Amino acid sequence: MTVLRAVLACSLCLTACSGQSTSTANPQVLDFNQTIYLNGKAIQVAIFDTPAKREQGLMWVKELAPNYGALFIFEREDKVNFWMKNTLIPLDIYFFDVHYKLVKLVKAAQPCKESCEIYTAEPVIYVLEVASVHNTIVN
Repeated sequence: MTVLRAVLACSLCLTACSGQSTSTANPQVLDFNQTIYLNGKAIQVAIFDTPAKREQGLMWVKELAPNYGALFIFEREDKVNFWMKNTLIPLDIYFFDVHYKLVKLVKAAQPCKESCEIYTAEPVIYVLEVASVHNTIVN
C-alpha cells in the first residue's frame, strides 16, 4: 500500500507542477447518453447545453468513434462562432436552425493551437460536431 501511495503522490505532484490544468489539458470523459437521427443514421451524442460545456466543447478529445458526436444546444436561435482551438481531431461541423434545417456545413475543420479560423453561421440553435474521418452522414 505504501508503494501505491508514493506513486499516487508522485503523480499528483507531477500534475500540479506541469503548469497545465487537468480540467483543460486532459481528455474529457464524455457522456454519449442521447441518440439523434440525421439522414436516417443514428448518432450517439454528448450534449453541450450550458455556456461552460459549450466553451469546453471537444477540446482535448483524442478520438470519436463512428456515429458519435457532440450536440451543442443554445438557449435561442442566434449567430454562433466555433473554432478548433485545442481540438485534436478534424471535425465536420453542422449548423442547424430552429426548424432543424441545415444552414451550414463545414467539412474537415482542422485542429489548431493559435490564430484559429472561426466558423460562423446565423441564425442557428443547434450545432453538431462529428469526426470527419468517420463521417458518412452528409458527403
